[in-house]
Amino acid sequence: DRTLRVLIIGGSGVSPEIRLRREAPEVSLELGLLARGMEVETRQHGWDLSRRHWDIVHVHHIAHQAVIQSLLPAGSRLVFTRHSTSEDLPFSHRVALSMIYRRSDALIALSETELKGIIDRVPAERAVCIPNGVDASHWPFLERRPPAQGEPWNLLFVGQLISFKNVDVMLRAVASLDPDVPVRLRLVYHIDTQESE
Repeated sequence: DRTLRVLIIGGSGVSPEIRLRREAPEVSLELGLLARGMEVETRQHGWDLSRRHWDIVHVHHIAHQAVIQSLLPAGSRLVFTRHSTSEDLPFSHRVALSMIYRRSDALIALSETELKGIIDRVPAERAVCIPNGVDASHWPFLERRPPAQGEPWNLLFVGQLISFKNVDVMLRAVASLDPDVPVRLRLVYHIDTQESE
């Protein structure tokens, strides 16, 4: 009987300001595993890591460490959470995703749509859906139409105000629009790292 050792590799989810607020999935996962008596460590993708010292390595997102971990010899169990349903990927990302899926012992989807994309590529018993907790049926899809003449276009950004999200690109794009076209922009976020900018 020994303590299960888990390494969680995430992107911005383990930065100090996000960790302090406990607002990222990687941090929630870490806290839940710690509460169950497991030994847990978290790292960002840029770290030079080996799976030899861990029972389970859980990698989030298609990034540097996801590829590295998929290429290491078998040892630790590899779990992968992609956090995306996009199929519009560059060739290099498609190759990387294929390698990661092939090597992963378990794949976590955050929605049924994401799960369907995974089980089209791997045996269903290796994939599981852990939904994000929001019941999308409460907000059915509505087809949007351009606003009436003189009414503003309504733009909504929901995400983190961190450099990785490139909100500055959106702001410059809105600023470059024809000044005769009214635009109402709303930013909704819980991580405000770049708010002053």
